[in-house]
This record gives sequence, C-alpha cells and structure tokens, in this order.
Amino acid sequence: MFRISLPCLVLLSICMFPGYSLAKKEIPGVHAASLDLASPVAVLPFTWNEAVKPKVRENLADLPRLAREIFAESFATLPYEDMDEAVVLKKIRDAGFLEENRWQAMKSSDLASLIGAGTLVEGEITKASLGKSGLWNRTVFGIRISFVDGKSEMLHWQGTAESKRYGGLLLHTGLATEFLSELSSNEAQRRRTLENTVRDAMRKILLTLPPTENLVILTPVIETGQVKIEPGPPKEITVEIRGTPDCIATFDIGSFRRYIPLWEVESGMYRGSYIAQPNDSAASQEVRVRLESRLGVAAVRRVEQEAVTLP
Repeated sequence: MFRISLPCLVLLSICMFPGYSLAKKEIPGVHAASLDLASPVAVLPFTWNEAVKPKVRENLADLPRLAREIFAESFATLPYEDMDEAVVLKKIRDAGFLEENRWQAMKSSDLASLIGAGTLVEGEITKASLGKSGLWNRTVFGIRISFVDGKSEMLHWQGTAESKRYGGLLLHTGLATEFLSELSSNEAQRRRTLENTVRDAMRKILLTLPPTENLVILTPVIETGQVKIEPGPPKEITVEIRGTPDCIATFDIGSFRRYIPLWEVESGMYRGSYIAQPNDSAASQEVRVRLESRLGVAAVRRVEQEAVTLP
C-alpha cells in the first residue's frame, strides 16, 4: 500500500487542488514543530464566535453540532487517543455545566480534570452563511480550532480555515472547483452543500496540523468505475464506482462539469448522476472519477467507456 508523509501530503494536496487555500493563524509564543498531545484528547462541543450575527446562529442552530461531528470523524483517523463524544457530554452534563454552555466559563485545567482529558480541542465557528435560491448564491463556513493542554493550559496549536461554494444559473461552466449540481432551491440540497463546505474547511485544518511521529496516511483506491447514459429527454449520465469506503467521491464530465457528487449508497459503493440542462453543449467529454479521503488525499481515474456528448 502506498504511504505518504504529512509534509508531502500538503504539497500533493496543493498541486491536486489548486482552488484550496491553506490557512494557519500564527499565535505569538506558540511554535509547534510537532503536535504531541497528552492523552486522552477530548473534542469539546463547538461554539459560535461572538462576531457571528444572532440571526445566523438562530437559523443554523445545529451547525456547531454538525461541525464538531465532521471534525471528530476526521480527527479520529489520526494516531491520538480521543474520547467518545457521548462520554465528554455526559461528564459535563452530570456536573451541571452543560445548560447554557456554563462549561465555557470554566478554566481549561478544571474542565480537563472534570472530563478526565489530557488535551482539550476547542472549535469556534467564525463565519457561516447558507446559499439561497436564485440566480446566484454563496455558502460560507469559517472555523478556528485550538489544542489546549489540560494541565498547564498552554495553547499547543491553533489554526483557522474558511471554505466557500458558489452556485446559480449565472455561473460560468468553467468554474471547475464548485459543485454546481448540488445547488438549487431545495432546502435539503442547500443543507447538503453547507455540510460539504464544512468538510472542505476541516480538511484544510487537518492538512495544516504539525506532523506526529506515528502518522501514516493512505491513498484511497478506486477499484472499478462505470458510466450509464440514458438518452432521455432529458439525457441522464449515471456514474458508479467501487473503492475505499468512507471517502468523498465526485466525477467530472471532461471540463464541462466537474466535481459532481457521488453518494456512498453502501460501504465502498458510490453512485451519482447528472441530468442534462436545456442549454448544455459538450462534445466527446471523458468521465473521470475521484475518491478523496477525509485527510484530503485523492485518487483520480478515467472511466474506460464511451465519451459524453450533450445534448
């Protein structure tokens, strides 16, 4: 199995995803060549930055829970001993500090002692907006992640990341880094776009983490891929791939449409489709599939089947 070190991973990701910008906030006095964390590591409930407008917090009240869940899923792949979320919440609740987020006023050392954690991971949402229906919309998510020692209260490391996704009928088809097929007036699809925007930001954060001695990152494997074209009207292109499970999967129709989402319908099996629009025009476009791990490493493969022509 091919293995890659974290420094190489960062360079590889920049080359493969030029639309990504890696962001790290430098904190005076914090110089972490490596991230050696005291065990166990507790990821705390995520919170809102005070600068985020109250109406946004109200409309996206479930976003801190979603962001914490996505971060924890990815962080769990790193070689740290992390605590189960249910255990962390139960200990805070049993002590009477969960109501109105009273735990936020506690000293980090007292909170770590209460939970039984060696390191606390704090997540603060700095920006958020949900794309709306119309000819143009934008979905934004910003996050700040901090690692704090549970005894000394020293800040080990802090990083920030922000991701944006644009969509709408006025977008130029060459804007390859956006997931156009996800954006519509459907509320569920807009929420799904927000979730993927959160995943983008979390990958950026994890790619900026200092390395650890035991960190080993594997490249996803695409085993098979196939394309099925229904003549319609409207014409529908369905793509199915099998490969490494629990990844983010997308496909391209040449340079005409890129990063069209595939959904994991069962473990390791991904499926998605693109329905041709009235003004679509493309000739002999090959289909490429992409499988990306939660740490941002991707495998890309061309599907050896007929090219796509639209209409």
